Amino acid sequence: MTAEHLVAFNIVLFASMLSPGPALLMVVRQTLELGFSVGFKTGIGLGAMAAFWTMCALIGFGAAFDLFPIAYSAMRLIGALVLLYFAHSIWRSASQVATARPILFGNPSIQVKSIFTCYIN
Repeated sequence: MTAEHLVAFNIVLFASMLSPGPALLMVVRQTLELGFSVGFKTGIGLGAMAAFWTMCALIGFGAAFDLFPIAYSAMRLIGALVLLYFAHSIWRSASQVATARPILFGNPSIQVKSIFTCYIN
């Protein structure tokens, strides 16, 4: 990967981060509900995970998955289990009043929530 590819990748990554998606909505929600400092910390966590994905692209994560297909299957399985956990949490809280937001993460730090959101995104 050349420097031009890296710059182009990060420009596309930046543009995609500006489009409304789960990560942007999470930052907006955290900022409006809990204040600027929490929103800023959420953004730092999302940025850290985006940097991790950039690093993975640079070192050839796809090539590693080609060499170790069991790792790719494990990542897919973990992602599926996370989605099932989210679905179960939402289903379980369906009988609650609509103003109560389901607790999907328990109470980890803001950065952990944002990193996890970016990971599954």
